Amino acid sequence: MPNPSVGNSVESTSHVREEPWYSSPIGAIESSLVNADEELIRTAAIATLEADRSQQEVERWRLEADVQIQRLIKMRHEKELLLKEVRQLEQSLNQAETLASASTLIEEKSSSLDGPYVSSLQYNTVTDNSIVVPGTFALASKDSITSKEIELRYLISRSLATLDTLLSDVVSLKKRHADLWTQEKEIGEDIKRLKTTYQRQEEQKEELLKQKYFVKAASTDPAYRKALEEKQEMEEFIAHASDRRAALKQTQMERVSMVAHLLEGLTLRERQASHAHETVARKKGFSEHPMYSMLLSLQEENRELHSKFIKLVQSNEEEDTALVEYFSVLLERLLMTQGNKTSLMDFVNLSPK
Repeated sequence: MPNPSVGNSVESTSHVREEPWYSSPIGAIESSLVNADEELIRTAAIATLEADRSQQEVERWRLEADVQIQRLIKMRHEKELLLKEVRQLEQSLNQAETLASASTLIEEKSSSLDGPYVSSLQYNTVTDNSIVVPGTFALASKDSITSKEIELRYLISRSLATLDTLLSDVVSLKKRHADLWTQEKEIGEDIKRLKTTYQRQEEQKEELLKQKYFVKAASTDPAYRKALEEKQEMEEFIAHASDRRAALKQTQMERVSMVAHLLEGLTLRERQASHAHETVARKKGFSEHPMYSMLLSLQEENRELHSKFIKLVQSNEEEDTALVEYFSVLLERLLMTQGNKTSLMDFVNLSPK
């Protein structure tokens, strides 16, 4: 009598092997896929918000840079105007100095001619309408050349101070513009990196949605489950065939290197045999010569090497032919599986969600 427990265990094992999709719960896989999908959507939304915020920051910095550039242009224009004013003031100062030198010469001549009476009269006129010259304790009239020189020097010093402040502002604006340009480059690189991350997350989201639809269709339709199993088997077959082809290619390369080594030895032995044949041909009595037996053995070895080389080439051609036939069969099976997958995808799209 057979043991019923053993039979039941064998039947349950065969049942589990025939339907591997019932071993793992579909609901748990679907819930994990949904959670991963939602997590990807949240991450993509955060990446989009960060990219928009970075873009707004770049626009704000660009507007600020434009304002700074406009201000710089305005300050350059003011600088040019101030330089023109300084040149005019210098010209007027030179004219005033020439006039002052001429007036001093005239006063010296008049003082030498008129005497102490004229000098006392001039002193009285000066004290009636006089100002104190800045930086000195000398008195001068408001209408004299000295007061005009003082005003011109004051205006020139004020213009030079304004120019110094403008130059410092220009230097600070240039530095600020360079900093903004560097920040704009960094933000551009961050935006590119965020775009690539967002694109990769979108691709992962599409893959997860496809897996979700596959799991849903497999849970509702056993035919689709079977087609999915066949697809997985075909993918395994293709991976195995690719590995096999790589191994065969490696073996073929090793055989080619071995054949090249054998050909090198063959050419060397043929060269030695030809030298021995020439040596023997110079003398009489080929059969009695001690090199004659070596010549015959070398010729036999060369014939064996030629036959081995021909066998290796023929075996490589046969393996390549078999590999091509194997790949053609796998391609036909893959096309058939893709046709079944297309019909099943149409059925999934028509089925209620």
